[in-house]
Amino acid sequence: MHQSFQPTFTHAFIRLLQDKGLLLRDYTQNIDSLERVVGIRDDLLVQTHGSIESCCCVACNEKYSMKYVELCLAKGVIPHCKCGGLVKPGIVFFGEKLPLKFTWYSKRDLGSCDLLLVLGTSLSVEPMASLVEYVRSSTPRVLINRERVGPFRFCGMSSCYRDVCYIGDCDEGVRELCSLLGWEGEVEAILRSTAPADFPRELPIFAETGSSTAINHCHSAPVLYEATDAPNESSNE
Repeated sequence: MHQSFQPTFTHAFIRLLQDKGLLLRDYTQNIDSLERVVGIRDDLLVQTHGSIESCCCVACNEKYSMKYVELCLAKGVIPHCKCGGLVKPGIVFFGEKLPLKFTWYSKRDLGSCDLLLVLGTSLSVEPMASLVEYVRSSTPRVLINRERVGPFRFCGMSSCYRDVCYIGDCDEGVRELCSLLGWEGEVEAILRSTAPADFPRELPIFAETGSSTAINHCHSAPVLYEATDAPNESSNE
């Protein structure tokens, strides 16, 4: 199912930000857990739509492996917990609450960061879409995307003094940024180290009690990005 997916240059770039102590938090709506595969630490990662890597009972929250669900589906059987409840993938469905980590960290992170990177997103899915408005009025915001979205639609006007846009493929934009910073080789090294053979069959869903990160306020940047086919969360809390 997910074995064919591999981290991209953008994933490796975010990992490099972490390694350099520049990553405050990585907010993603992707459910493939490629951030974990490339080595983003749990305390720096907020998977707002959960992950497909593990499953749980909707009644008692007992954890199950994805392999268990796959075996049930292969037999045409609905996955059930030993308590009788249904077992579902650990992703956030329409109408369900977002992880507590999002509630705990988002406003504080955005209000304290020195730079906001927005990568590959439609900025149309709430509440993630509104995060760009939580940063301070003096905080630079950088969009790397195939089109102008959200407040970046007005980029270039005198009122958008802090916004910068790169319109094009996300990996190409990130690569160009890394080239200007002299980081391209380091990102490539991280990408090479994430070999397909190292891709874990299953990754656990961590408890939502991730420890707070010591923040160097002079070097911190949350990163927002999402899959283009992320589920609509307009009614999520």
